[in-house]
Amino acid sequence: MTLSIIALAMCAPLTMAYIWQRIKKTDVASAIMLKALISLLVVLAAVLAVVNNFGRENIYILGGLICCLVGDILLENKVFYPAEGRYLFGGLSAFSIGHVFYILSIGEYVTTIVTIIAAAVSCFLIAVTWFLGIRLKNLTFSATIYAFVITLFIATAINGLAFSSPRMILLSVGSILFVLSDSLLTLIYFKDCDTPPFVAANYVLYIIAQICICVTTII
Repeated sequence: MTLSIIALAMCAPLTMAYIWQRIKKTDVASAIMLKALISLLVVLAAVLAVVNNFGRENIYILGGLICCLVGDILLENKVFYPAEGRYLFGGLSAFSIGHVFYILSIGEYVTTIVTIIAAAVSCFLIAVTWFLGIRLKNLTFSATIYAFVITLFIATAINGLAFSSPRMILLSVGSILFVLSDSLLTLIYFKDCDTPPFVAANYVLYIIAQICICVTTII
């Protein structure tokens, strides 16, 4: 447990270093390596926790964190090589699979009504992007799938809040922060909001979300 906490604590200074490099955009390799290292530390914290607290739920959480690590690297390449659409598609796919793992970790709280609500909300979110003038083009299908999966994650976690366990609270907070981070990322990619405040807020929300999710393997 102590080693997991140390690994997560190391994310704080590295996050500040990453944001600095990301804003400068002068050292592509350093930015990508820093982001990958931060995600690796989160995965390492989960691995150390799973070794001492082995269980189906924690294995799924670990699988999700690993997928998000892959997504992190792909999306960071998208920032520096915007013409390469495959990075955004790959990142969306990796994060979608990651969120499926997160949902599987709390699968007992997935119900028909929760799924219907998630489907309706995800359609609404896609409609909002069109209203804002964001044209996803060939990514529309992938984005819709991602919107559904992340919304289902939130709805499932909130549905499990009835049990008021620290784990469900952390997963609920983590999933909501994920969506807030994704909203900023959408504006960064498609609405020319690639500015220091947006970049910093986007990544801080994201890494806190991942840490919240990771901590569920420790407690």
